[in-house]
Amino acid sequence: MKTLLTEAKIGLLLCLLSLALTAAGQQRWPQTTSLPDGYSGQSLVYWNGFLYQAGGSSNENGLGDGFHVFYAQVHTNGTIGNWNTATPLPECVCVHAGVVGNGFLYVMGGYHYNDEEGIFLTNTVYYAKINPDGSVGTWQTANPLPRSLYGLTAAVWNGRIYVVGGTDNNYFYADVWSAQIQTDGSLSPWVAQASFPFAICTQAEVANGFVYVLGGYANNGATLLNNVYYSKINADGTLAGWNQTTPMPQALSYLGAVVARGWILVAGGTTSSYVQNGVYSAPVAGDGSLGTWSSGPANLV
Repeated sequence: MKTLLTEAKIGLLLCLLSLALTAAGQQRWPQTTSLPDGYSGQSLVYWNGFLYQAGGSSNENGLGDGFHVFYAQVHTNGTIGNWNTATPLPECVCVHAGVVGNGFLYVMGGYHYNDEEGIFLTNTVYYAKINPDGSVGTWQTANPLPRSLYGLTAAVWNGRIYVVGGTDNNYFYADVWSAQIQTDGSLSPWVAQASFPFAICTQAEVANGFVYVLGGYANNGATLLNNVYYSKINADGTLAGWNQTTPMPQALSYLGAVVARGWILVAGGTTSSYVQNGVYSAPVAGDGSLGTWSSGPANLV
């Protein structure tokens, strides 16, 4: 856990740096409202005009602050408002997967902490309804993941959550699962999908009915990759199988990635020897493949 927390913290610092400097031209980006404290190993998602941060290890109290949930409004000019404190998680959570779908916020797996048991790895899934004013309701427990993992990644498409990879500190896994979000926010039983080509800890995103898996560590952490794989999501929610597409310009892990207006954008991340402040973008084609990666953010206007 110590290694992953350290590298996740480096990745977070780099993501913050990438907001200040673009890879092209070193043009400064405007600074917006800072978080209440420095965090690593948290999850950050967007829903209906608000950003939500859940869990993580803080600079001040470490994993002891992992029960915190914060939310802030995103303004039309891209800046964000003040961070508000939302309903806390039932216990401290770190290096988990977090997603939002159908108006519910989800926190899955990772390391948990409480006074009775200390630090432990879990397959627990928490969820809470997001209220119209952006606040978060009471946290409840959904169907647990099939395996206790940290370093897993997740994405949502058409009311289904897809979870890829992860590790239990003994092995990396190639497992891919999905669960349907129910009308009350609970989850259907997890269903095995087409396994990833190899065991991995990495970053997943969804765009236009395709799941993308970018870079990450394979071979139980021995190999850092620049590979990009994708799978079509069938109408019934199953995955059609994994294909490779245009690799990233360099091998990266703990990167930040988002999909916006037909582009995949990657910011920051760690290489095998250093953290980097690069920003890369690639267009998403109609068949799911990616075009050529360019240095610097895409023009999304």
